[in-house]
Amino acid sequence: MAETKTCPHDCTRCTPQQRLFCAAQFSRMNAERMDEYEERLERMEDLLKKMNNDDSGVFNPMAESDE
Repeated sequence: MAETKTCPHDCTRCTPQQRLFCAAQFSRMNAERMDEYEERLERMEDLLKKMNNDDSGVFNPMAESDE
């Protein structure tokens, strides 16, 4: 049975091939995370546009009413 290796957190102890693999993995994880953030930001922008275009608006409960 092959022994599972763990990251030594010191890249100088790994082979160049392992460092290349790790760099590619980190790059891929960051790209996926950025895609998720972009999707979340687009949803927030859409929600903000809907709120700004809503005619009901936001009211100030502390403002005096004319009733």
